[in-house]
Amino acid sequence: MNPVLDGEEAFHLIRVLRARSGQTILLMDGRGTVAEARVQSILRDRVALTVMNRTHVPETRPFRIVVAQALLKDAYMEDLIRRWVELGADECFPFVSERSVPILEGDRGRKRKQRWDTLAREAMKQSGNPYLPTLHEPIDMYQMMDALRHCPVKLLFWENESRMLSREIFSLPDRMEGPIDIGVVFGPEGGISESEVAAFQQHGFQTVSLGPRILRAVTAGIVGLGLVGFLAEETLSSDNVSPPGCSVQT
Repeated sequence: MNPVLDGEEAFHLIRVLRARSGQTILLMDGRGTVAEARVQSILRDRVALTVMNRTHVPETRPFRIVVAQALLKDAYMEDLIRRWVELGADECFPFVSERSVPILEGDRGRKRKQRWDTLAREAMKQSGNPYLPTLHEPIDMYQMMDALRHCPVKLLFWENESRMLSREIFSLPDRMEGPIDIGVVFGPEGGISESEVAAFQQHGFQTVSLGPRILRAVTAGIVGLGLVGFLAEETLSSDNVSPPGCSVQT
C-alpha cells in the first residue's frame, strides 16, 4: 500500500520540511510501526509516497508510565506534553485540583485536547519515539485517582515530602508477569493542598520528593518523569543492564 499524505501532514512535509521528489522520509503510526518511504510526487496539498520497507519496533520496557498533571497555563501544559512524549510517557491524564489554572470544561477542554494531540504527534516525529502516548481530556482529581487505581506503583511528587525518589520504590516483592503500570502525579504551580495529599495517600499513593528546592511545575514534571523512567528501567529490567542513553538534538 502506497500512502498519500494530505492535510496537516502534507503541509508540514511540503512547507516546513521542504520535501522534494525522490527524497526518503520516515513514517510512524504511533503504535511502533516505522516505515521508510520515498516521495514520488508533490502536488499543491498532497504528497504521494512509495513505501520501501516497514518494521515494527517492539516495546521492551518492563513498565508503562501513566502520568497525571494538575492543569497548568496553556503554554506550560503544551511544553510538558512535548517533553513527556520525548521521555516515553505511555498515558497522560490532565486533571483539575484546588489550585489548577485554568479550569477547562466542555468545549474548551475538548479544543485543548485537540491541540495537545497535535503537539504530541509533532514531538513523536521530532524525537523518533515510535509510540504515541494516549492523551485524555481533563477530568477531576478523584476521577484521575480512580483511573490510576490499577497501578502497582503510585507516586505523588510533593514539595513538603522529605523522602527522596529512589530505586527501592520500584522493587516489588510480588512481581507480576508483563509490564507494570507506574502512576506518577504532579501538582499545579500553587502546589497540592494538605487535604488533597491526604486523599492521595488514602488512595494508595506514596509521596516523594525531588530534593530540597521548590521547583516550578514544568521543571518538576520533566525532571520527575525522567528520573522515574531511569530508575524504573534500572530496577525492573530482568537482564539488569543499564538503560540506553538519550540522544540530544540541537
